[in-house]
Amino acid sequence: MDSVLATSVSEDNLKSLSSTDLKSQAKTANLKVHNKKHDRKGSFGHAPPNVPDPEVSTFEDHKWTVCEPVLTNAALVNALTESPEGKKQMSHTLWIGTLSRVESDRITKDRKDEISLKFEQDHNCSIMYISDKDFQLYYEHFCKLVLWPVLNYRMPDYPKSQIYQETSWVHFERINHAFADKIISRYKSGDVIWIHDYHLMAVPGFIRDKFPDAKIGFFMHTSFPSPEVFRCVPAHAELLRGMLGANVVIFQTQEYADHFLLCCNRFLCVDNYKDGVYFKGRFVNVAVEPMRFTRQRIDAEVTKRGSRVEELVETITDVTEDHYLIFSRDKLDNIRGIRHKLLSFEMFLDRNPSMKSKATFIQFATSTTELVEIQASVIDVVNRINRRYNTGSIPSVSVLLQDIPLDHYIALLAHGDVMMVTTLREGMGLTPQEFIYCQDGSLNPQKKHGVLILSENTGTSQLLQGSDLTCNPYDIPGNARLIEKAYLMSAQEKETRYNKMRSSILRSSGGQWLLEINHKLDAAYAEQSARYHFRLPRLNTDSLTESYSSATTKLFILDNEDTLSTFPPSGLNYDDLCNTLTILTTSPHNTVYITSSLEPGTLATFYRKIPSLGLIAADGSYVRHPYSPPDQWEAAETTQTVSKWKSDIEQVLTYHLSRVEGAFAIEDMCRIVVDYTDAKHPVSARLNISELCSFINTICPGLGIRATYAIESPDHNPDGKEHTPKKQLIIGTFQTNKLSAIEKICADDAWEKCPYDWILVAGDGREDEPVMQWANQLEE
Repeated sequence: MDSVLATSVSEDNLKSLSSTDLKSQAKTANLKVHNKKHDRKGSFGHAPPNVPDPEVSTFEDHKWTVCEPVLTNAALVNALTESPEGKKQMSHTLWIGTLSRVESDRITKDRKDEISLKFEQDHNCSIMYISDKDFQLYYEHFCKLVLWPVLNYRMPDYPKSQIYQETSWVHFERINHAFADKIISRYKSGDVIWIHDYHLMAVPGFIRDKFPDAKIGFFMHTSFPSPEVFRCVPAHAELLRGMLGANVVIFQTQEYADHFLLCCNRFLCVDNYKDGVYFKGRFVNVAVEPMRFTRQRIDAEVTKRGSRVEELVETITDVTEDHYLIFSRDKLDNIRGIRHKLLSFEMFLDRNPSMKSKATFIQFATSTTELVEIQASVIDVVNRINRRYNTGSIPSVSVLLQDIPLDHYIALLAHGDVMMVTTLREGMGLTPQEFIYCQDGSLNPQKKHGVLILSENTGTSQLLQGSDLTCNPYDIPGNARLIEKAYLMSAQEKETRYNKMRSSILRSSGGQWLLEINHKLDAAYAEQSARYHFRLPRLNTDSLTESYSSATTKLFILDNEDTLSTFPPSGLNYDDLCNTLTILTTSPHNTVYITSSLEPGTLATFYRKIPSLGLIAADGSYVRHPYSPPDQWEAAETTQTVSKWKSDIEQVLTYHLSRVEGAFAIEDMCRIVVDYTDAKHPVSARLNISELCSFINTICPGLGIRATYAIESPDHNPDGKEHTPKKQLIIGTFQTNKLSAIEKICADDAWEKCPYDWILVAGDGREDEPVMQWANQLEE
């Protein structure tokens, strides 16, 4: 029977690993593991802190100190503390978080106050103390067993996760609210708030409820799944609402940003645009900014401990002898694909018998809150490989369930022939970037230009654009062939691929990433603030009158609905409006166009008393110029395809309407309005209409159409009478809008060719903003 031994590797006995541990393990075909959960004792010379027995100590009778975590390489921390760009921000950055791996229930209040003061004064850190039970249910259960799998495209089908979804969501919400309260208590006007990662998805919403004007950014470090997967979390709508409390939500890749937009569109029934969503009267920007590794962190370690790193490289060379070294470092969970890569290595050895005595695979796997079955499955594969293929003093596979200090890690990066990353799904993954950086030969001239086998499901793979050996982590035979290809690859090809990879990762850095996300937040906040009605500057009538008097030809572009009037019109206000417009159009120097979403016939009837008025109907699809006959409308080119796209979606539309009792479709000249205000089952109606909207916006863009929601606020009551807010989905072309019609009227979008030297644009909705931006650009 194969044995599984608990072993440790220290700095002093690292060389003895080749003659003692590895040789003995070659005979017993074992996996090097620590049986205790996340026991790092002896992990390359690093011992865990001495934590007192919880039954006899409350830390009150023990000295304590703040020390830098030896086994961390956190990308966010490095970007802020090591990069030049981050160091400039550190002096005015306040960190809010929890103490790592400390049972806070054992700490007395006086000691907590003492610790908090120390962190506040020396490290600009404000500590959150969370009860051990709350933290376990929040982090270990909901975050790791419910959210983490779903965000990485894995169904939460582990039996315990089904139970945790109901019990631990309450704790997730509670902890997020506690973080928000902590931020609120420290917030001052003008502060910038950054929330990082999925553990705090609900925090931006809680802060927004308290401070509507706060400047909030949210960065999602992990991947983000499609709606079909994300809906597996029962609280998916609450999580989305929480994220939308930010001014900007930033993702690692465009794919994840698109998935988020689709989820908002489907589950919250909000209109999504390519750059964001319109939610609760606010536009929330959605952006992409891939995170990069901070090379200054590695440079600083090499500068500080360069001779030590060189010694470690020599030691590793002695340990591995002349073996072809495949190296990897991952967390041991069901996302990283450790078992997949081991199976690929096993098939590689099976297909290449001559490599049994030449290749070795070393995998560092840091322990996480995971399932025992994962560790057992890895042990099973390792034992089988070492039994079948081990021929020399070094085992074919060594898996160490421990992390390593940074200097050891850098030495391994510089010595490896191949790094193999088969993550099933990952937001970015910076380990491959660090491998590339350390493979330039400066640390180990004998080993350089190593080959990177990288999962196509990582963000880094998209950055490298094929200069790596891109793999499908599920394709075991294909990955075995990639290992063979890496081994047989010529030095010239290795160098060519390496130079491309290095060029890709050095185009940016962790510090530049910081600047970019802050720039995106600044731009989003400035744009959104300009839209708030209480921030709009009051119209200077004196300046307007002066500019109007000095102009020769003037163009008025006035929105109809909710700007000039309500629909249907009310008597006295309507008469006053018609009199004003008649006076305005009397001047031969004035041209006035009214823009509207109404159909041509309805709009023409509305303003039948003013023949001198120009009309733009159906959001730009039809234009009637001043003094034209009532029925003389110019149709946009896109209106010629209306009958075709209506026919193309007829079957889909009929199917969804049949599933929503009380819903109906109104078909006009250029669009289809689906009204589900009086649906018998509102929840079911919302789900079905959101699916229809998602289908139109994802499958049908080639038809030139788009679906948008038109949902009245419950407070919208223009006539003062009790009414049910309308809920509609509008399907129409996106290739024609108010701006396209106005540009045609002005003959050209260049100011010098425009026949008007004075333009006034008035509107109240997002659909009017392109016209306003166009007018501002003309002026500039």
